[in-house]
Amino acid sequence: MTTIERNESKYHFYQWDFSIVSALFAWVWVGALVLLLTATVTPVEADENKRPRTLIPQIANIAGIKVGYSSMAELERQLGKGRVTIGGHSNGARLWRVKGTSWVIYADAFGYSERGSVVDRLEITADRKPGDYLPDITVDPSPGQHLPYARLTRYKLAWAGGISLGIDEDKLLKLLKQKSWTPVKLADGWRVEAQGHSPLTSNPLYPYHQWWATFTMRGNSLVKIHLDVMQERTE
Repeated sequence: MTTIERNESKYHFYQWDFSIVSALFAWVWVGALVLLLTATVTPVEADENKRPRTLIPQIANIAGIKVGYSSMAELERQLGKGRVTIGGHSNGARLWRVKGTSWVIYADAFGYSERGSVVDRLEITADRKPGDYLPDITVDPSPGQHLPYARLTRYKLAWAGGISLGIDEDKLLKLLKQKSWTPVKLADGWRVEAQGHSPLTSNPLYPYHQWWATFTMRGNSLVKIHLDVMQERTE
């Protein structure tokens, strides 16, 4: 073998050896990049996995919506446009009448989610004086301002499938027991409560977490169903 041939052989050997080193370096670089990305993403994913899932308790359900989750727009799609009145926000609440009854529906929305303003309170009340004066609810419309009728009938407005205004106390307690809810005695009625989790975009640190269903009795007759939800406070 001549000197030139030996030099060419060494050149090809070094060239092949350099290719192997380059390939190994590339694989090491890719591996390091993958580890870096994994280390960056994993804590975020772990944090997301720790976040509670949205959980709305059964007691929040009425009239096709979920108090503490559904938006006022969704409620109005169920009931029709309500009369706008002051609530937690200016013009944030709505009022309706229920056909064939003296009932009044009052709903309010305060916090916001990706679905819009969230209904955080809903009452169905048997008005003592049917008409435009509504002494039994939080916000009275001005005299002479008629309330629109809700699209849903009184039967569709039953809570938990059977509790509606006018039933007696024994039936109320029987139906609550059938649902395995434990009512707490109040001065003028009963209350059941449940916990859940409903995040808000307007206040992400404090989601809705506590629900109440309160039943007001007058004599032996149910005259008000009041669904309410409260935000979580950790301080």
